Amino acid sequence: MDRKVTTTVAMDFGRITIRSGLSLYLFGTPGQDRCWFLWDELSQGALGAVVLADTRRLEDCIPAVDYFEHRHIPFVVAVNCFADARTYGAHEVSRALDLD
Repeated sequence: MDRKVTTTVAMDFGRITIRSGLSLYLFGTPGQDRCWFLWDELSQGALGAVVLADTRRLEDCIPAVDYFEHRHIPFVVAVNCFADARTYGAHEVSRALDLD
């Protein structure tokens, strides 16, 4: 299995306008638990979250799933795909992350 050799050190921000008067604000934060203070601040008042799962290291997103579950913040899991990685169906990802 490939191991990540770099880390995210900054926060990303994006805004998507869905229609007039309705915009989605996205904040991307590092996944390490040392950065959870950012998550605590950003999750206040959040309507939901997106957990981005890398199927090459699916276990790395379990802390994020736990974070949002324990705070009762709705979330979706988005799975990225890589040409060199095995693909998984939604049921397999749900089972691996112990999701309903």
